[in-house]
Amino acid sequence: MNSRDTQKLTTGTVMLRTTAGVCIIIQVLEFSILYNFTSNVYLLGIGWLLLPIGLGLVIVSSQQQQTLSDIVVKRSSRLYNLTPYPMHLGWMLISISLTLITQQWFSLLLTIGFVTVIALDII
Repeated sequence: MNSRDTQKLTTGTVMLRTTAGVCIIIQVLEFSILYNFTSNVYLLGIGWLLLPIGLGLVIVSSQQQQTLSDIVVKRSSRLYNLTPYPMHLGWMLISISLTLITQQWFSLLLTIGFVTVIALDII
């Protein structure tokens, strides 16, 4: 058995994941309320380019966890060769892209906290 499959949820792990969930929810709400059309176009473009990559990583890795069809296993085996935690990387990219799109200080602070919490969850 894989050590990730048998990992027990401790109180610290649950608190880290809850904190990460709250951070990403606040960022999505901030994105929907404070979208700035007059922001730096280059940062805005990079953010919009990173967003589908992060969403794709999250979707592919969650499909791999739900079903074990041949196509998903082939895709995920290539994906897991690039990074051992594709869902974590996807959520980090989503958070970073939302920060680049909104270009708000509060969003930057949330991203720093979110990426730190996700990195602590990996360790």
